[in-house]
Amino acid sequence: MVDPQRTMRITDEVMKRKSCRSDIFIGLVAFGLLVAMTELLAQSSNHATVRAAEEETSRKSTQVQIEKGGEMKDETDGRHDFDFLFGSWKVESRRLARRLEGCTEWQNLRAENETRPVLGGLGNVDKFTATFPNGKPIEGMTLRFFDPKTKLWSIYWVDNWTCQLQPPVIGRFDGKRGEFYGDDTFKEKPIRVRFIWVKKDSDSACWEQAFSEDGGKTWETNWKWEITRK
Repeated sequence: MVDPQRTMRITDEVMKRKSCRSDIFIGLVAFGLLVAMTELLAQSSNHATVRAAEEETSRKSTQVQIEKGGEMKDETDGRHDFDFLFGSWKVESRRLARRLEGCTEWQNLRAENETRPVLGGLGNVDKFTATFPNGKPIEGMTLRFFDPKTKLWSIYWVDNWTCQLQPPVIGRFDGKRGEFYGDDTFKEKPIRVRFIWVKKDSDSACWEQAFSEDGGKTWETNWKWEITRK
């Protein structure tokens, strides 16, 4: 005679084993899918990384080309206009004894000037030393700065007589000649100031300074340099 309870226990055991096998099967399938998805994601990630690297390389290559083009352009934008002045120079200096008085008396000074670059070539500094005929020494310094945006030079002067940085003259070179203009005061009156640089060759150049009382209509030159390389 069949025992109903025993039959039910056997049936339950069989069902549990089937359920267990089913869970194992599902787990194995899920694990396989997970592995496959992981590999796909890894491949996708690798592809993305490669694409990113290629894009970065392309970007850098393009940037290098742009920078090279910019450097070529920089060669002619005016920032090298004062490179000829680097080094040590002998200066034959002539200075008007009195300014804006109709004076015609010139003082001859033997002087020296030394120029060096600063700010990665966007500026330069020079030191000027001389002695006047009465034995009074003068030491001056010129600061020049180039603005890449405006393509203009700003030139400042200071010496041990005034100990004050003078207002700048601003301008640029056109070929071998450079003109620079600014506003200042002389004996409490407003004036215009002009510097002119002329490059003669690699070992010589000249400079002059002039003042104007009428806004630039007429000029009085009051200081001249003839420089030769040491």
